[in-house]
Amino acid sequence: MRETVLIAIVALCVAGLGLAHADMSSMPGMSTPAMRGEKVTLVGEVVDMDCYMNEGLHGKGHKSCAILCLNGGAPVGLLTDDGKAYFLTADKDRTKYYDRLRHMAADRVKVTGTMLRRGGELCLNVEREEKQ
Repeated sequence: MRETVLIAIVALCVAGLGLAHADMSSMPGMSTPAMRGEKVTLVGEVVDMDCYMNEGLHGKGHKSCAILCLNGGAPVGLLTDDGKAYFLTADKDRTKYYDRLRHMAADRVKVTGTMLRRGGELCLNVEREEKQ
């Protein structure tokens, strides 16, 4: 009996691994640029993600607080006109763009980079930024 239960558990685990590695592009909503890591350009407001995600704070009235938060290590985000918030990231070769964005809190910018989705979060690996 124990062997049968153990075999059933192992079979379920193996089946689960197979599903985890399945091609997700055939699933509705999973063939977005975020899943494929495509290069995109987005325009929006630079926000500190701590205040935005916790309290919805953004805009010119929040600029001084956002700059303090970003300089203190809060993650940089981009809030687009359609209300989507993207975490901004940078690899070791592009940290200069990310660091410049820290000083642009509440400003409108155009950001080009590679779109990623990790753990359900939208991320944009910054390759270029430009103040609007």
